[in-house]
Formats: sequence, C-alpha cells, structure tokens
Amino acid sequence: MRRWGRSVAAALAVAALAGGCASEPPFSHDPPPVGGPLKPFKHPLGMTFVLVPAGEVSGRYPDFPSVEEAQTRMLVPLLFSAHEITNAQFEAFARDFKRIVAARKEKPIQIQAVEAAERRILNHQRSPLAPADDHPVNNVNAFEAAAFCKWLTGKAKSGRRYRLPRNGDWEYAARGGVDNQASPCGDQIDQSKACYDAKGPRPVGSYKPNGYGLYDMAGNVAEWAMTEDAPPFVLRGGAWTDGRNGLRFTPFGRQLKKDEVLNGHGFRVVCEPPLP
Repeated sequence: MRRWGRSVAAALAVAALAGGCASEPPFSHDPPPVGGPLKPFKHPLGMTFVLVPAGEVSGRYPDFPSVEEAQTRMLVPLLFSAHEITNAQFEAFARDFKRIVAARKEKPIQIQAVEAAERRILNHQRSPLAPADDHPVNNVNAFEAAAFCKWLTGKAKSGRRYRLPRNGDWEYAARGGVDNQASPCGDQIDQSKACYDAKGPRPVGSYKPNGYGLYDMAGNVAEWAMTEDAPPFVLRGGAWTDGRNGLRFTPFGRQLKKDEVLNGHGFRVVCEPPLP
C-alpha cells in the first residue's frame, strides 16, 4: 500500500507541476495528426523522432549473475527522440514556463516535489561543463523532465502525447534489436562508443546510433525512465560521470540517494499517437 501511495503521489505531483502548460503554441508548425502507421518526424524544437517497432529481445545482466536471462518486450511501436534533450530545447521550455507561472491565477497543488521542481525550472542555468546549445541538458530531475513532456503535449495541435519512456520500453529500445548484449553500446565498451569517465558530456549525436537510430543510450547523461514501483523514476544508461561498468544494463535501473547531485542526469522523450 505504501509503494502504491508513493507512486500515485508522484503522478499527482507531475500533473500539478504541468498545470497551465496548454497555452497558445509558440511553434511555427506541429507534425500532422497520425493516420495509420506511426512515422518518424522532426519536431519544430529540433528533436528528431525515430520509430522503434514493437517486439521482444533477450537480455542478460553480467553484473547480476543471480538474475536469469530475461525477455524485454515492447507491446506497441513508439517514437523515441533520437537524441537526448538538449540545452536549447529545455531552455525553450524554461522560458515559456516562466511566462506560464507569471500568468497563473491559481497555485498548483501544494506538494513538496512540485514546489522544488518549479523553483529549479524557474532558476535553471546551463552547466558550465556543457555550455553549448547541442549539449544534453544534464542537471534536471525526473519531475522537471516530466514537466517538459507535459508542456510539449500541451503545445501539440495534432493531439500527439509526449512522455518519459517506461523502464522496460527504454531497455528494449536501448538494446537496438540485439539479444543479450551487456550494454547499449555492446559487450565491449570503450570511449570510441560512448562518453563516460569524462570531464563533461559531448554534443548529442557524437557517437554512432544503435539499430533503431537512437544515439547516446549509453553514457553522456543518464536518462530518466518511469516505473510502476516506488520510487516511480529510475536512471538508465549511465553518464559521463560514470566509469565503464556504470554503462552496463542492470535489471533494476539506478535509484537516487536523497541528497545526490543531479549533474549528469538528463532525459529523452517518447511520442505516442493521439487517442482514437
């Protein structure tokens, strides 16, 4: 019961934080409504969304020998942002969020996580370790990332819905259609394949994509994913702050300590078709 209650509370917090984000879209255009199969597209903010087909892939976890080989499934095709969300993209949200907050007539639900995340968004600054527009935003928490997704959904005239990937969907996509690899960049991890054990992240797309056209699923910034457990968010993929072993798949994702620094934590976005 406690676990379920914490997950519900987190969902309410995200909903409250995103309140009021459905104002007049600032984008010059929006991808057309989905009719029939999902198709890749480029969002006006610059995100390229690629199709990850539904299916099943085998997974193993070398650092957890007690965990047997598992099947990771994704039941429906989804569109994933090919790259991690960048500084420029997140700051477009942060600027509009300031306007939304200034014009808001009612305060959101008084939830501590909402208030803390809102303050972080309003005071957001680029990390000096990742100063370029095309560096991944790398100091955001899960509630900030979820608020970004809610904002994108509110701006979408086409009815498209944006969210963080679910934990299982993230792992399925990160495996790129390859069974039993130890990390998103394969069994042999080296610095020609991913940004890790570094002094800062690299611009998005600096390394080769996986089989689904997804970049930086290993390294650069660790990415937020949703779970049905408590806590309701985990980090996947490892970051530039991690060593080589931090990029390996684990069956659980990585949970945060209460006071852990957020440098090295970013996200990518999933796009769903509109409801019929």
